[in-house]
Amino acid sequence: MSNFLHVDVRDTAVLASLRNGAKRQRYVIANALNTTIKAVQASIPSHLTSQGFNIRKKSFFFGGRGRAGGAANKITDFAKPAVGRQFARIAVKADRLVLPTFERGGTRKPFTPGAKNVAAPVLGGPARPSTERGVTRGLTFEKLDLQPMPVGKHPKADGQPIRRWAGKRRTFEIARTHSSERGLVLQRFKKGREGTRVVWAFITPPKLPAKLEYAAHANLVVSRVFPEALRAEVAAVLAFHRSGGGKRS
Repeated sequence: MSNFLHVDVRDTAVLASLRNGAKRQRYVIANALNTTIKAVQASIPSHLTSQGFNIRKKSFFFGGRGRAGGAANKITDFAKPAVGRQFARIAVKADRLVLPTFERGGTRKPFTPGAKNVAAPVLGGPARPSTERGVTRGLTFEKLDLQPMPVGKHPKADGQPIRRWAGKRRTFEIARTHSSERGLVLQRFKKGREGTRVVWAFITPPKLPAKLEYAAHANLVVSRVFPEALRAEVAAVLAFHRSGGGKRS
């Protein structure tokens, strides 16, 4: 999903009469675009907070330690006239990330092709102790590496075998139980019937609201920053010309 924001560059018309005027215009516009896209990038963290998103892995989403941008605000293209690129682009990483779905709203689809349900860490359990903390690194669904158990080792319910997978950290998945028709992932921490706890549960794919408003927010930043940045760039070129750094054609 892409959104295109257009800008007004008519303020650069005053440069047309200068020597290499068209080239000067291209570079002035590019510099203003790059200043603007950086402003959009810098504004995304506070915008997500204002929209009600609880971002725990800030360095992953927004970058840090010398790395500008992350999964939620990565600048993929800067304007570069030398290669004919008169645009700048910022993006939300879509691969295995549900954040882009919040732009228009929709259903959170399972990551596994063909799956009907999605796995969710049980709040208060070992994988997700609290809302303030992310999923425990060693107990992410991917890290558990659940694999089918050998034939003959599946438990039964009402005389019928229950499909079951075994994973790392003494975890196992049961496709259906009396308490969950969609299945659970449990972890054994001691012997006996009371020695297991629920780690993940399979749920119906949830509906996600359209609350990101990424494009609308970016448009506000662009409309505020770009005109000012463009005027500053034009003024700098004119000042350079008046100082003797350029000649009229």
